[in-house]
Amino acid sequence: CPRAGGPNSVFKPVNSYVTMENYNMWIYSREGTLVFHTTDPNLGWNGGYNGNLLPTACYVYKISYTYGTDGEFEASGTVTLIR
Repeated sequence: CPRAGGPNSVFKPVNSYVTMENYNMWIYSREGTLVFHTTDPNLGWNGGYNGNLLPTACYVYKISYTYGTDGEFEASGTVTLIR
């Protein structure tokens, strides 16, 4: 849960085997609006959208990447934004 200035100020996966070539992370609002996308595994979501801080709510994430030589991996779930 991204919180400004705290230890959880950005949301991103922690995985040492992610390759940048095939990495994607999407964050969607409950209404289905894409609020964040990155292809860089070093970047995380700070709870913002278009320069504004989003309200406390649950957001949906989807992450896909190549996992070493094991092939493609996908994960999805929810992240709760707390202000």
